[in-house]
Amino acid sequence: MEEISLYYDNLNIGRTLTCLLHSFKTETACILTDPSPPFKFDEQVSQYDFTFLGIEDSNPQQAWDRLCFLLSMSGLLLFPNNISNARMNENIVEIITNNNQKIKIECENINVFDNDETGWYYVYDYFDWRSGSLHNQEFINDCDDNFIKKIIFYSSERERVNNNVKDLVGVSYLRDDEMENLESSPVYSRLKMLRMMKESGIKGRITGYNKKGVGTYTSPVIEFNKRVVKPDFKPTISLHDVYNMPTEQGYTWKLLEKIIQSTSI
Repeated sequence: MEEISLYYDNLNIGRTLTCLLHSFKTETACILTDPSPPFKFDEQVSQYDFTFLGIEDSNPQQAWDRLCFLLSMSGLLLFPNNISNARMNENIVEIITNNNQKIKIECENINVFDNDETGWYYVYDYFDWRSGSLHNQEFINDCDDNFIKKIIFYSSERERVNNNVKDLVGVSYLRDDEMENLESSPVYSRLKMLRMMKESGIKGRITGYNKKGVGTYTSPVIEFNKRVVKPDFKPTISLHDVYNMPTEQGYTWKLLEKIIQSTSI
């Protein structure tokens, strides 16, 4: 198959939301190698407000989808979901697509984002709430420990479950060598989360009353659902810096304006 040759003045190469946002703000072509999209409770991006992208809330997943759509429609997101391998040599990027097409891109300037991992991981342990009293807690923090350093409560998204029920996710920040330890497993996540909830006054089902008329309760019942592991990267440009960059109001920006206008009618 014949090789395709392309040329760009500037090219962004990365894996995360930072690369996409930089391309949006600077009107720069980009390639996502081994994409690492954020998700709803992503500790690295959840504190940023992305409603300027015309999404209903600041869900990082929606921000990723909207940026991918905008950059694809403007021709700036190159070969989306079609990169099998990418190799960079000085100012040349060689790509092999999923159907074995070879593409050579020559660039004047290449910006490489989030290419190197730190050896640390954000670990998210999801649990379903099975039995217990309703509560108004949104977060519980443990600032002294990286293992289950935070519990996030959210309205259950499970089918046929009342949205008054709050499922929960425990957030840890662990080294590579800690990941396989039994003490870092979901079994221990559950035990620590139950302890943190008890200390915060979250109760299980009421079982009766003592002689003073005070209710007695069981511990809450939670069931492990899944574990999500996200690597921490050494950014060449931080998301904070990219987020605060001015936005070039070129074609991609105007496309976003049209989308916002059409959805507000």
